[in-house]
Amino acid sequence: MTKARLTAFALTLSIPLLAHAQPGARTIDLPATPVGVAVRLFVAALNSGSQAALERFHTDRGGSAGNAGPDLEFAQQSGGIDIERVLKASDFEIEIEA
Repeated sequence: MTKARLTAFALTLSIPLLAHAQPGARTIDLPATPVGVAVRLFVAALNSGSQAALERFHTDRGGSAGNAGPDLEFAQQSGGIDIERVLKASDFEIEIEA
């Protein structure tokens, strides 16, 4: 294969991969408040599809690692969360559209 053909072949293979990007691939600016940080970390753990990441998220905040199971089931059924926008936010409350 020539270099031009190889490049075209590589681009052809990458297009379907880009079309199936994981949720959360878009960056939404969440506030740097305690709740904004927690939401950002939760969405990252959820969208990772990793039981260990979800367990860490919960235990790091004093919760039970057992909460990771239902979260992982939700992630698998829904395909994850893609935050569209922040509707309103304060230090300890946030309303998002996902």
